[in-house]
Amino acid sequence: MLCTLVRCSPSGAAALLLCSIAGTASAYTLVEANGGGFVSPDNGQNRVDMAVTRQAQGAGESASGLKRLRVGPIGGGPIAGADLSGSAYAAPGVLKARIDGSTFIAPFADNIPTVTHGAPIADGSFSSRFVDTVNLTSSTLAVGTPVQFNFTVNMHVVTNRPGHNGPDASGWDSGNFYFHYFLGSGIDTMYRFPNGLYKSVPSFEFSLPMTVSGLVGDTLTLGAELSVGADARAGWYLDRGGFLTTYGTNQETHIDASNTARLYLDAITPGLELVAESGHDYAISAVPEPGTWALLGGGLCVLAVGRRRASAPRR
Repeated sequence: MLCTLVRCSPSGAAALLLCSIAGTASAYTLVEANGGGFVSPDNGQNRVDMAVTRQAQGAGESASGLKRLRVGPIGGGPIAGADLSGSAYAAPGVLKARIDGSTFIAPFADNIPTVTHGAPIADGSFSSRFVDTVNLTSSTLAVGTPVQFNFTVNMHVVTNRPGHNGPDASGWDSGNFYFHYFLGSGIDTMYRFPNGLYKSVPSFEFSLPMTVSGLVGDTLTLGAELSVGADARAGWYLDRGGFLTTYGTNQETHIDASNTARLYLDAITPGLELVAESGHDYAISAVPEPGTWALLGGGLCVLAVGRRRASAPRR
């Protein structure tokens, strides 16, 4: 087995990835979109869950939810609030996810800290994933014939750069992002923000083409997972030492990866057919648009060359 990464560095760009993969996998297809979360008026002591609706949509599954909380006297305006909403979609070759969270408190008096208005929290996440089995077949090439095909991954994310707040050893992540894709036994790549180098979730986009070698008769597992999360907080609270501490008067988290993570497979060798168990056609209908090639400066880029089990990825 040969899998050589030409370049993949936290501060640089991603270049062409040349891989040779081989092996077999059991026929398996999965699409799943999910979400969940809560809003709270008092730093999580009392929680109101966000209802999430999941339903079949086209060739995939979607999930969406919305929850709004306001705290204030009867007949008066709100003195604190929390909003949480999001959506996700999964289908073979396509993943989308979005999360929006915001919190606020009205000032009790200038420069006077108070716990009267509580500490509202909007905490939740939405995720999507798919797993498919792809067979390398041909009506003109014999089983075992060496072949090549292109594997392309596109990603586009827009954020307001939420991330880690507070001390490194504690604090909390007001926003987080996770993307993982794999193909066969030779390609396994993950991106996660925040991480040890970057404390926020950046806006970014990339288009990463890979040339993959295999044999007619190979069966490969293709899949990906996308997740976005929000943990927006505001107000004053008593910490473990009994000291009055503040999250601030407002916080917003916006992570939009709904336009979109896409994975493509295109035959290079004449006569090669890439047949998915899901029935999805992974071919690119036109030349992919040039991306920024700025591959998530600082995103964790991992290439695993060990054999991947054909079972579904752990959640």
